[in-house]
Amino acid sequence: MPWPRAAEDRVRQLAMSRNLRMRGAHRRVRQAENYGHFRLIDANDQPVTPFWPLDRVEEFLTNLRRKRQGEPIGQIEIPPLRQGEEIAVTP
Repeated sequence: MPWPRAAEDRVRQLAMSRNLRMRGAHRRVRQAENYGHFRLIDANDQPVTPFWPLDRVEEFLTNLRRKRQGEPIGQIEIPPLRQGEEIAVTP
C-alpha cells in the first residue's frame, strides 16, 4: 500500500533523529511481496530491520526511543516477527 508522503517524511525524520536512514523497497509492481515497504539502515549501510510497512517501521522507532530513554543500549534488538511475517534481508 502506498503511504501518504507526509507520513513517510515524518518517519524519515524520526529515523534520522536516531542516526538511521530509511530506504524503500525498489519493487514497482503492486502485487510484489514488499511493495511499499521500508527498511532501516545504519551509518555503515547495514540493514537494521527487514522490509516492513511504514507503520511497523514507525512502531520500531518509537519503541527504540522509549528503550533508549530508560536503559543503556548495547545493540539494537529487532522485535519478534508477527504471525505470517518473514525476514527478507539481502546483503
